[in-house]
Amino acid sequence: MPRKILVTGGAGYIGSVLARQLLEKGYHVRVLDKLMYGGEPIIDMFNYANFEFVKGDVRNRHDVEK
Repeated sequence: MPRKILVTGGAGYIGSVLARQLLEKGYHVRVLDKLMYGGEPIIDMFNYANFEFVKGDVRNRHDVEK
């Protein structure tokens, strides 16, 4: 069973570095980000089968529960 991780702010610099490292270690990574400053750092992550992106705000419970 794959280990699942939620990375909030995962499209930012620190979050994207963390998410990429987790993907490379085999984790299933879900990134939650509202893309306030763009999402260029995560474009290549869409090539991973174990990557999922949710556009949303961590302060919105509905977005976090997706």
